[in-house]
Amino acid sequence: MTKNYPMKTATFLSVLALTALAGVVRADEPIDEKPYVSAATHAKETVSNACSICHGVAGVSKWDYIPSLAGLDKTYLVDQLKGLRERKRATHYSQAAMWGMAANLSDDDIDALADFFSSLPAPTGDQVGFMQHPDLTLGQSIFEKGLSDRSIPSCQTCHVQGRGDVNIPRVAGQHAEYMERSLRDFRAGFRVNDNMNFIAGKMTDAEIKAVAAYMSTLNAPSMVAAAEQPAAAPAAQPAATPAAQPAAAPAAKPAGQ
Repeated sequence: MTKNYPMKTATFLSVLALTALAGVVRADEPIDEKPYVSAATHAKETVSNACSICHGVAGVSKWDYIPSLAGLDKTYLVDQLKGLRERKRATHYSQAAMWGMAANLSDDDIDALADFFSSLPAPTGDQVGFMQHPDLTLGQSIFEKGLSDRSIPSCQTCHVQGRGDVNIPRVAGQHAEYMERSLRDFRAGFRVNDNMNFIAGKMTDAEIKAVAAYMSTLNAPSMVAAAEQPAAAPAAQPAATPAAQPAAAPAAKPAGQ
């Protein structure tokens, strides 16, 4: 059979020409533009399509080695996402997963994602896992008192009962395995924070494991919930006792009586 390449080429070019003509938009026809999508809406779509696979739809991870994001401080989340986008956070899992995920996030995307996750209810502590851990007393002591022999302050100095603070992460209810690995990463320098590099750099494996297990059991209120708690009403003051009235002076008697 004779191969008719010229005929096939001509047919292909004809189809391309017709396609090009069909795609020409008349000046009086409206341009089909994509509708505007807000950063908040885009963030929810990103969470649904990507973040939720590992971090959960409600921001609570099902895997011990992946952090829960619900209830974390917004400033902290923004800082971490920008660090991942700029490849400053160089842990194994950051490089394997989050560098690629964060690469195309804009500042508005990051702000909206941080706003979304910070507003979610924080996870509760794992009391069962805590009771099974052999170093209950050691972990609690490190969290509440630190390690004075090495000038290590208590964890609650900055993490405020485990709920965190501005640009300081919540540790209450976070996965123990993730926090243990994070402390090891700080100790090795894969994550950079002057305070945490100093603290973790002086801790043993056993101390890191114990305090991570303890923090995972805490049930501190979220920062948002703590801020919204009404101020305590002032104590009721006892009713004032009326002052004693002086006795009335006797009436003056008329003269001559």
